[in-house]
Amino acid sequence: MKKRVIVILGASGLIGKATLTAAKTAFPEATVRGIARNTATLAGDMSPTIELFDGDLTQPETLQEPFAGITDLVIAVSGQAGSFDRIEHTGVIEAARQAMTLGVRKIVHISGSSTPFAPPWFEAGQAKYKSEKALMQMRAPVVILRPSWLMETLPRMERNGRISLIGSGKSRVHWLALQDLVQIIIEVLQAGGKLNGAYTVLGPEAISIATAAEKYTVARQLAAKPARMPVFVARILSMMVRELRPVTDLFRVFENFDEASLPEARLPFTVPATTLDMWLKHGHADSPAKQP
Repeated sequence: MKKRVIVILGASGLIGKATLTAAKTAFPEATVRGIARNTATLAGDMSPTIELFDGDLTQPETLQEPFAGITDLVIAVSGQAGSFDRIEHTGVIEAARQAMTLGVRKIVHISGSSTPFAPPWFEAGQAKYKSEKALMQMRAPVVILRPSWLMETLPRMERNGRISLIGSGKSRVHWLALQDLVQIIIEVLQAGGKLNGAYTVLGPEAISIATAAEKYTVARQLAAKPARMPVFVARILSMMVRELRPVTDLFRVFENFDEASLPEARLPFTVPATTLDMWLKHGHADSPAKQP
């Protein structure tokens, strides 16, 4: 029987890093490999039993070595301003095709809850949506997970002791704990070829972005209330500083997209149960510097 080789693309990211550790725990006999543009930052945090490789989706040849013997592929990559299509669309599809030629048995792609509704100007969303459509047409068993905003993104919004938001923050989001999403990824891998399709993964409660920021502020005992930057100001700034554009665009999307309007879906895996209050109570709202 072919030995299981689980490969995680985007291993240095929030989801990829957590999935690496969880996969090795869930499948101790499997070979678990992580690929990122620079894995040097991961080396000290990972078990020596996890194999790390530097790889770039815009350079398919860099995937040949880590893809050797691949049986499962988890795609949890993030692009950059100006390169979302090259990474999250073209690069992802090329990687999936390469894995298919090597006999991959399962592909898990991490997308986003708003992806099917991405407006034309939302570069990241458009790239993910094109990837979704192409992946679903492939012959390999593919599961697309569209998670809500992760609770772990809240500490990343904190700057100098204050949460910073763009826009009104009125849209409701089904905040999702990273541990719940990773558990679902593991369950999908355990199901093998029995599970296919696209699934929106939402946390148990719909809470507005502004309310979540306020809850985080109280839990962290921050002195200043959340700051809100008008969308038009953020757009002007993002024209001058390109790195700000992805965050600005995401907030722009959620000015008009309310997850509470999504129909309730039956999920063939464990339904996320961690509420934002539970997450905050257990000390996950740590300082940004300590976040993975």
